[in-house]
Amino acid sequence: MKDYLNRYCAFLVRLPTPNEEMVVATFVKGMWASLFSDSLIRNWAESMANVSERAVAHIGVEKAVIVKHSNHSPSRESTRRVGVTTVQRIPIHP
Repeated sequence: MKDYLNRYCAFLVRLPTPNEEMVVATFVKGMWASLFSDSLIRNWAESMANVSERAVAHIGVEKAVIVKHSNHSPSRESTRRVGVTTVQRIPIHP
């Protein structure tokens, strides 16, 4: 996401007078389907500045999740099975 945002902003600098609505629409169209792109579609941004703010916040959240998961990677022995019911078959003899 960060790379895409940087490439897109570098491209925008070369445009003479970009239409803000078109800039936001092409940014969203160029993204892979993700929670962030869905969020942009549901809550449409009015400007590229708003998109950039939201993208930076989303990148920060992604980094935090990665750090959290890397710090807490339970081994198989330490994991518990919660809410699993074991059903045993009882043989029925006529």
